[in-house]
Amino acid sequence: MLTVTKDPDGENGLINIPISTICFLQYASHVSRVVVHTENEEYYLPGTLRYWIAVLNASGFCFYHAERNALINVEKVISIDRNFAYIYFNGEAQKRCPVAFYQIDKTAQNLSVLNSSINIIPAI
Repeated sequence: MLTVTKDPDGENGLINIPISTICFLQYASHVSRVVVHTENEEYYLPGTLRYWIAVLNASGFCFYHAERNALINVEKVISIDRNFAYIYFNGEAQKRCPVAFYQIDKTAQNLSVLNSSINIIPAI
């Protein structure tokens, strides 16, 4: 479980979510918070992505630092589109995370090593 807030200022209090439901974490500079993306919701955490990747991976999960502002839950990835530089996650909502074009090939290669079931959509 991870203790998060539903709003950036924490005015609605704390709630616990299962870490296994997280698709990705992304730093949002406009609110100075880490945004936790699940399949259907967004939550907020204080701190840095460097801190959270260390904590989550030390706790037995597999998160990958895809680019400077995104941590990917490797177990939730279903496909990577190299044409449009998106990582897609399982679930009905088809949640996606953008990745910089210059990093998509490296990210696809590294994630496919960590999770061999990921579908890589080749670049045209």
